[in-house]
Amino acid sequence: MSNHRDQHKLPRLEVGTTKCCPRCDREGLLSASVPHGATNSSGRQVRGHLPVVLCQSCDADDPVAGPIITFFLVHGQVTIDNADDFSRLARAWAAQLRAPAFDPKAFETDLAAWEAGDFDDPPELTPPGGR
Repeated sequence: MSNHRDQHKLPRLEVGTTKCCPRCDREGLLSASVPHGATNSSGRQVRGHLPVVLCQSCDADDPVAGPIITFFLVHGQVTIDNADDFSRLARAWAAQLRAPAFDPKAFETDLAAWEAGDFDDPPELTPPGGR
């Protein structure tokens, strides 16, 4: 039986409540909440989760994600008849997910842009579907 600490290390998969891909803004096929941790300035471990979205467009060439994309193209959805196949593919995908490492240089760049007001007036965006 796993304890609470072990559960913190496992990605939580979300099927059916897809999020939009943060890279291309298209609807995702599957999402996971990936645990991560960092040490704060006082030396204390801070834990959290970051979302990762499986995207048909952005992840098509990924050798682990590609089979799940193909699964959804062929089957459309998870059913009793194909649940074992989906489970195998989803476990393989989740097992290789990692939270991106914190990039202090990128953070400093974003912080400087924010302080300069670069994020105050975002450009007009066209919603998905061109509406």
